[in-house]
Amino acid sequence: MQEITIRRIILNLYNQGDTQKKITEATGFTQGRVSQIISEEKRGHHGDNWGSHKPCKLTDEQLEDLQKYIASGAEAHGFVGAHWSRLRLKQLIWDKLGVSYYVNGVYLLRRLG
Repeated sequence: MQEITIRRIILNLYNQGDTQKKITEATGFTQGRVSQIISEEKRGHHGDNWGSHKPCKLTDEQLEDLQKYIASGAEAHGFVGAHWSRLRLKQLIWDKLGVSYYVNGVYLLRRLG
């Protein structure tokens, strides 16, 4: 069974009032993992983008702006060469939107397609 399916089961059991101990016994997950899934749900991570552990730092409007910046090309933003790299995207996001990302944390590009 895939974890995303088990995640839904865990959340359904929790929302029905089952204790973490009962959920642990039913799913085979550790109590720590069950607690983590419930905590992520409370923080607003709903498992839609599995693999990213935090909600996106950018608003929908900022994401639209970022798409426009990317479409205009790297050279338009002072980079040498037309290619985009994670490091360049990190710098672009900071320069244009004032939001800091780790170089390996630019998961929001999945949302942009």
